[in-house]
Amino acid sequence: DKEPPIPYGSPKNTTTYSAFLAKLGAAENIPGCAEGSPLPTEAWRLLNTKANRLRWILDCTMGAQGDFERRRAEVAALAPDPSAPVSDDAVVESFAAAVRAGGDQLEYLRKGALAVGIHGTLFVHGGLMSASYAANADKFVTEEEGSFHGEPVTDGGFESALGCVPGVAARYNDVNTWLAKLNLWLQAAVDKAVEDPGHVDALRGQQYASYGTWPSVITGRHLNGRSQPVSMPSSLSEALLAAGYSRLVIGHTPVGQCPTVVPGAVQTVMADTSYSDIKAPDTRGAAASVIEIQGDRLEVNGRLADGQGICYTVYSGAAKGDAAAEHDPLIGAGDYAGWWVKARLAAPTAPRRYLLCKVDGFKYDYEVKEEDAARKAVGM
Repeated sequence: DKEPPIPYGSPKNTTTYSAFLAKLGAAENIPGCAEGSPLPTEAWRLLNTKANRLRWILDCTMGAQGDFERRRAEVAALAPDPSAPVSDDAVVESFAAAVRAGGDQLEYLRKGALAVGIHGTLFVHGGLMSASYAANADKFVTEEEGSFHGEPVTDGGFESALGCVPGVAARYNDVNTWLAKLNLWLQAAVDKAVEDPGHVDALRGQQYASYGTWPSVITGRHLNGRSQPVSMPSSLSEALLAAGYSRLVIGHTPVGQCPTVVPGAVQTVMADTSYSDIKAPDTRGAAASVIEIQGDRLEVNGRLADGQGICYTVYSGAAKGDAAAEHDPLIGAGDYAGWWVKARLAAPTAPRRYLLCKVDGFKYDYEVKEEDAARKAVGM
């Protein structure tokens, strides 16, 4: 019955649970409820339900507005009688069951990893560096006990998450050792978190939630403050190459209609296209891409928001020179503060055509140019 705290990693200006209930109460004309005003005791008793707490968690702390009703629709669709009404309690139970013993989400967490290296490619959710999170850290709720206590490492104005493991006072210098330690820490934290909720180790296990605060591979961004791609700093690329990695694949931050490939000593591939078409109901629309990786070779096939196809192949590391006939050097070429090459259009005949892109914050501009014009535009 107590006011729940704002979760770790959330902005400090996140709507509190009581303020959320006051807004709900005002919408339902409950006596004494008004948006922006203290919530009366009787209204708290009426509105403080598991369903409303879950709505607050989704809408205000996870950026998942509307997921409560989408889950209701999903539960209905999976039921023997899809036309039968689904109660609020049934929606809550569907979430709770997923993280109980044997639940699919709990099993996913137990089998999951924060970073994985496969045949020369390192996969993480967000990235290994950030230009903005650390600078704005005072705006977020953090938890000191589970955080990294070492000194920040910067390169070219970007802070690095490489080598950081929560609760460890120094960074791990060897990348593969760091990967193993980071994933072991995650599994230990998840195991503790699912113990008896009243047990001290279960509460301590909740530190895994605070890893979303910087320095973290979850919230890293290989973009500058204007959301423009940046080349990987030498300290990161040298460490990755020494560990056998010539490519980094990341998500987390939307990058337009199709993946972004940033060439370099270590190739960076940004693959989140969840806002490929902001006018579409699902913010994705018709745009979709498939990334296929075979060792040093990476192939992208897909389509843009207008239905045009894209198709290209690039190589990472030293393999670029050995595969000159297939590797497309135009992909990722250009000035990231201006126009650069985002993708090659799928076309059965010459001349090749390329999608050029310019980014400023949330604004993406695109142009299609034939190969000669594209080369000229990016100075090749």
